[in-house]
Amino acid sequence: MRMKDRSKDNSTAQIQDATDILSYKWFAVVIEAVHTLDGARYSGIESHIGQISSKMLSDALSDLCERQILVRNEANDDNSGAIYNLTIKGENLAQILRALIQWNNHYNETKPSVLIVEDDLMASSALSDYSSGSFDVQCTSSGEDAIEMYSDDVDLVILDRKLDSTSGGTVATEIKETHPQALFLVVSGIEPDEDILDLPVDDYMKKPVGERELRNRISLLLNRANMDETNREYLALRSKQLALVESYGASAIDLQTYKKIEKDIGEIALPEAKGQLMEEYLPT
Repeated sequence: MRMKDRSKDNSTAQIQDATDILSYKWFAVVIEAVHTLDGARYSGIESHIGQISSKMLSDALSDLCERQILVRNEANDDNSGAIYNLTIKGENLAQILRALIQWNNHYNETKPSVLIVEDDLMASSALSDYSSGSFDVQCTSSGEDAIEMYSDDVDLVILDRKLDSTSGGTVATEIKETHPQALFLVVSGIEPDEDILDLPVDDYMKKPVGERELRNRISLLLNRANMDETNREYLALRSKQLALVESYGASAIDLQTYKKIEKDIGEIALPEAKGQLMEEYLPT
């Protein structure tokens, strides 16, 4: 009598258990909404999702709380309604859902759009070559043209800090005035200095950069796109800290700019567990 291969049964059961939560129509959508809003009341979640019935949303919130994916906290202010937040278990699941979205976008050829603003022809060509394939790339050598070209369809701007007719900081500032959620990566031959704190950018890389390093940095930045302002600010400050360390080594901690950034990070006061999760969006 042949023995039954239980390894296949175990593997099947594990897959079924692991993906069970995705079989419920609205669970993944609700988890992503709470993650994007960084905690919200029922009305905020309902407004964010849009086409979902009150019963469906109520049932999903209740079930996700029972599964310890969400936690329901009573509000301390006068506004009615509890606030729903992700647990650590839920935060980890949200990261998996984000990775699944990226996988879907990649294989369905939905490429993120990257605008490269670089007036050095060789540098622009290299950045374009490194970014092409996985990203839909546009290039310009003019800061003024970049401001005109920018739209909500652009997912990330890569720009030099020093351009012929203007500065990268000016370009970022003007775009931010009308598109506050715009993402910026500076790739510059200029060492980060005391002005880095005032640059309205999300990350800073010193030239020269390699292909793998650039593509990894782009992917990390695109993961910040739907975050709230607080998390974006925290990650931008941490990225600037890391840029200083990359340029100045251990002595970076003695720089006044580094100390100012450290102070600003402290004032954001993220919970320790949240801060640890945010570190996953930073280069290692």
